[in-house]
Amino acid sequence: MGGRGEVRNTDHGTLEIALHFPVPFTIMEAALVRTGAMRFALPAQQIGRFEAYRPERIERGEKAAQEGPSGSRPPARPSFYTGEDGKRTELLNGPDSGSPLEAENPVFALFLEALGEQRCLAVDAVNGYENISVSQLPPLLDHGPLPKAGCFGYALLKDGAPCAVVSIRHLLNAILKKEGSHARA
Repeated sequence: MGGRGEVRNTDHGTLEIALHFPVPFTIMEAALVRTGAMRFALPAQQIGRFEAYRPERIERGEKAAQEGPSGSRPPARPSFYTGEDGKRTELLNGPDSGSPLEAENPVFALFLEALGEQRCLAVDAVNGYENISVSQLPPLLDHGPLPKAGCFGYALLKDGAPCAVVSIRHLLNAILKKEGSHARA
């Protein structure tokens, strides 16, 4: 891991040892999920519950019929998913959402708690849970598409494979910053 240490004598004749690590990290339990070709770890504390995904429960947003002044279409309205409990929840990666986490063949609907609100994420697969140690993204990756997908670090899984770690809170912050608006209810 690297780092440095210091040893000093105190006034009482004892040694004091201080260790400094160059890379902060966090250890957490995470669900290993896949949307499309992207496999990532999602902190377990953000997941409220899982349900079987049912496409008939989606209420799709509609795109505005006319183009904006710059010739580009305005973003689609959000899609909503109605859970087994009958509650309507915003779907973060609905059809045609343009989300970097858009699922190809969703199997599960994950209900997530983020920024004090419940959101839904459709995923193609859940490959279990694992305790992971999260490290910061290397500087070269810190400005690419991963942070836009809510990625705040990476982990090496038990099998030795690297895996992006996505925080729904970071994803929502990126979406809201891009939209320049407040969270929707």
